[in-house]
This record gives sequence, C-alpha cells and structure tokens, in this order.
Amino acid sequence: MNVIEELLETVHEGVFVLANYRLISFQSGVIHKINEPIKQVILRGLIFWNYVTCSYSFSVETSTHQYSFSMVAQDKYKDTTINGSIFPDAPIYTTLKINLNSTLESEYLPTINRILANEHLGFRYLLIAMTHKEGFSAGTRSYTNNNPGNIGNTDSGANQKFDTLEDGILAQKHYILNIVNGKSSAFPMGELKVIKPYYSPEIAKNPQYGLPPFLPGYTFTFTGQLDQFVKIYSTGARAGNSYLSTIISYFNQNGLVITPESKLQDFIQMGTYG
Repeated sequence: MNVIEELLETVHEGVFVLANYRLISFQSGVIHKINEPIKQVILRGLIFWNYVTCSYSFSVETSTHQYSFSMVAQDKYKDTTINGSIFPDAPIYTTLKINLNSTLESEYLPTINRILANEHLGFRYLLIAMTHKEGFSAGTRSYTNNNPGNIGNTDSGANQKFDTLEDGILAQKHYILNIVNGKSSAFPMGELKVIKPYYSPEIAKNPQYGLPPFLPGYTFTFTGQLDQFVKIYSTGARAGNSYLSTIISYFNQNGLVITPESKLQDFIQMGTYG
C-alpha cells in the first residue's frame, strides 16, 4: 500500500494519524477524528507530498463541515528559520465555511456588537474570527477567564483573567490598536521581527492539538500584514496556515475580501458601522 492509499484509508476510517506524522493545519478546532459520515475526500494536489518536504494537504467534507488538513514530519523544522511569514508546507484557503459555535453566537457576538458598535465591521470581524480560532466556548479556559483572545496566556500554561467578557473584548480591541499605533514591542512596526525556532513542551504533551512540537522560526520586517501578525500572535500558527485561512475565510464569507498581505491598519477602517 502506498502512502496515498494508506492516507485515504486512514481518512475513511475517520482517524487522522499516519505513522510518524501529525496533522497540523485544520479549519474546525482541535480534533483527532471526525464523528460524522464522510461525504468525500478532496485531494489538494499531489505536489504537496514528496519525500523531501514530507508534507501533504487534503480536505475532508461531511454533510455539515469541511475540514482542511496538512501534514508535516514532526521534526522537519527543528532549528529552522523561515524567511517570510508563510508556512511553506500548507496551502492558504480563502473560502472555508466558518461556523461559529453556540457560545459565540449567543454571548460573544451580542456583546462585541454592543460595546464596539462604533467600530468598523472589519475590526469586529477580525476579533470574531480570532476568538473562533482561539476556541472560545463554554467550559474552555478562555471562557472561564473571560479572555476570548487568550491575550497574555503563555505556552507554559500561565493564564490572564478578566472580570467580565466585556473587559476581555476591550482587551482584544486595545491589543490590536496598540500594534497599529506602534506601541507594542512584540509587534515592532516597520522593524525586523525575528521569531526563533521553538520546541513547545505544551504541544508535546498534548498530541490532541495535532501540532508538531518543533516549530520553525520566522524573520520579516513587520508592516502590520495579517500573515505576519498571526505568526507572532499564535504559537501554533507557526506550524501551518490554518489561523490565517480562518480569518481570511471569515471575512470573505461576510462580504469583505482580504488577503494574507492585508494589514491590521486597514481592518480597523474596513466596512461600515453597525
């Protein structure tokens, strides 16, 4: 059985683990298996698989969701720094179907639309998409801490807590504005940003994340671009393009077209009020 046949058999069994590879880029949260009947498997070009890059990309469609995956060898990027801000072994999707969970629909959306009613839609869409990607839902760490953006949390497990959800959303807002206004040392506007390669103990002890523990580094001049932003903001985003794909797809799904090169400075002025 060749690797493609083995992959397809694994997919159809609904279990997403293959030999020494882990799935590292997906659209719909942290999953090991899909519990719905699989409608079809969409192969995203065989050029993504070869024995040099050790990567592969595909999508799985069920009756209600589309899951997008990429695989890469766990230690391929050990001690490696990428020049730029795009992970090379995973595609960027722009039309994923983003379904917000019931907690976002019933609690987060009404709150952000109320307290950020005077902000442009693009600003709110950015925060909503990030909150979705951060996994905010009842019972999660971000929900318990009223921290929908997981701001201030560290890979070692340290958490930042806010008194109310309103406070957490305002923290998201000011976090972005500080970056745009050049007040964030972590996001040095107009300067060289170097993200060092990193071994994540948190990822290593949580295989359910579906991420390799050896994360590549990145180097680029930070201009506020979305692809640059997510690589700094999210540790896991350094091992794929799923975070980027989620934000782009959510904007496109709601009528605002953006690209990986779109800038935070533009988002806060994009779309109408209300």
